[in-house]
Parts: sequence; structure tokens; C-alpha cells
Amino acid sequence: MQEAKIKSKIYELAILCRDRKVMSSNKKLYAWRILLGKIINDPQERQRVALLIGANHVTLIRWSTNKSTPRIESLRRLLQALPRYRQQLLELIPEEFPEFFTERTLENKIAPDIPSAFYERVLQAYTATPPHMRPSSVRITIIQQLLVQNQATCSGMKRGVS
Repeated sequence: MQEAKIKSKIYELAILCRDRKVMSSNKKLYAWRILLGKIINDPQERQRVALLIGANHVTLIRWSTNKSTPRIESLRRLLQALPRYRQQLLELIPEEFPEFFTERTLENKIAPDIPSAFYERVLQAYTATPPHMRPSSVRITIIQQLLVQNQATCSGMKRGVS
């Protein structure tokens, strides 16, 4: 019961701060950062979250104090590490990162299905090629498919580099 009251108060504070867009050292301190600061105030919780998202516990403090900016993927891992606060964070994070939902939507659209004809071509390259040439033949077939899929999404080879 006590935990529910505390969680409710934290959420109310985060909403209040979101509405006021609290300023800190000439930068906006967004409500999700304030909420994160409250959550990681406990050193054990801070360490637990840091381990789950694959970051240093100091990084969490920097995020909460607006000293550094997390990558979108790190924010997604943060949501997974904090299921009790997931809904609150989902409401608060897009204020600072409007692309938070947009990128996830784009990621879903970019990952096309692998056509069955591709599997057929790989197996054909494997079975119809002499053993000493198989690895290079299969690699070439796979690279050709990658180029076709990248052209279809208009992202080119730069997507693989970033």
C-alpha cells in the first residue's frame, strides 16, 4: 500500500514538472529525467537498472541530471528494466524525444520478410557449386540479396554502417 502511494506521488511530481518544463542549467529538465532520478535514488536500484540496460550506474545519474543524452535504444532498454514505471515513462519520454515512437515504427517497416526464393538461391548455390567454391558462392548470393533489400527500403548501404 505504501509503495503505491509513493509511486503515485512520484508520478504526480513528474507530471507537474512536465507541465512546468523545469529549467536546469539553461537546459530543459524533462519529467522523465526527474522520475528516473527518483527511481535511481536508491543505490541498489541504480545498480540493478544499470546492469539490466548494460550501462554504467554513473550514466543513469548523468541522464537524470541532463548531463548526457541517452540513445533511443538505451531508452527502450530502460523501459524494459523498469516495468513498474513503463507506462509513466512511455508518456514522458516523447516530450524530449518525439522520434521515440517514430523510430520504432520505422524499424518495424525496415525489417522485411526474407523471401523463400532467396533460400532457394542459397541452397542452389551451395549444391551446384564445387566444395572449394561454396563459401564464396553462398556469400555472393547473400550479398546480392542484401543489396536488393537495401534498395527496396531506399536506405542504401549507409544503414549497415550506422
